[in-house]
Amino acid sequence: MFRKKKNTGSGSSRKNITMRRKYNQFLKLVRRTHMYTGLLLLPWVLLFGLSGLFFNHPNWATPTDTVHVAQASVVQQTIGFTPIDSQQMAEQIIDFLNQMGDEKYAMVNGSSRITGKLTINAASEKASHAARVNLVTGKAEIQTTPQDQQEKDEPDFAGQRIDDLTIDTDLISDGAAALFETAGITIDQRPRMRLRPAPELQFQLTDLTGKVWNTTFNLANGQLAGRAAQSPSGLGFRDSLTRLHRLHQYPDAVGARWFWTFLADATALTMVFWGISGALMWWQIKPTRLLGVGAVSVAIVIAWLIIAGTLAELTFGPTSSRRGGGEGGGHGHRAAAEGEQHLL
Repeated sequence: MFRKKKNTGSGSSRKNITMRRKYNQFLKLVRRTHMYTGLLLLPWVLLFGLSGLFFNHPNWATPTDTVHVAQASVVQQTIGFTPIDSQQMAEQIIDFLNQMGDEKYAMVNGSSRITGKLTINAASEKASHAARVNLVTGKAEIQTTPQDQQEKDEPDFAGQRIDDLTIDTDLISDGAAALFETAGITIDQRPRMRLRPAPELQFQLTDLTGKVWNTTFNLANGQLAGRAAQSPSGLGFRDSLTRLHRLHQYPDAVGARWFWTFLADATALTMVFWGISGALMWWQIKPTRLLGVGAVSVAIVIAWLIIAGTLAELTFGPTSSRRGGGEGGGHGHRAAAEGEQHLL
């Protein structure tokens, strides 16, 4: 009797089995990471998604109500505004330029358009109001927002100024050129300080009754402000979400806001990971590969067209790239790009 030898297979087969096992373990890790990061960061995903909707729909979750729409004839009779013909106005500007110099210009057909609205703000005893005039149609949408009737709990020192403790902006600007020269940078113009948002000192104090006041001191203009530590912040649900959404850049001190920024970074990186891991998991389902490739291809083309078109509109005129901290304001968008001119 001959003993039958076990067929252990070739070395390459064992290697392929090992590689396949490791690959399956990697896919399992990707799926688990995809799932648990979604659960861990669910509050931030919901917050950024919901607040993003609030940015596009500023009247959602607010008491603001559109009370009237004035027709173009009424707008013209009251404020003297008539709708603007973009083509006609552009031609008038070109005629002006051609008369002023030797260079001659001509209109590029179909290139003229009006962007933004004219916003007129007003206030009454119990509400604030805004009339948003469409520059093309001439119609005005009038909105009203009830004012908070709660009496503000402010300390006696609110509004007072202590000029002796402010930052000497003139002295700093005068010496800033020498500061840049230490880095080998030669400044052609007098440096300017950026004080929006203004740096401030924050601290708490108590009065004779033991009441605690959250106090701020504006280091730029020396103005004091404060509110009772136990009083409501005055921010509603919508304003709280959008203000959190706008926060960016790490603060110097490690605290709640530092960890908020850290988790915002984690959410952003996780969303990139979700895109990659989702594509990897989709690729494992062979029957859907062809349809998926077509869908991704269409999505890429549509995304490129929309992104390119939007950037073309945002950068149509001269643009500036500004960086700043705080609660927004440093995103590099010009006021014109925001789409509204305010009359106070």
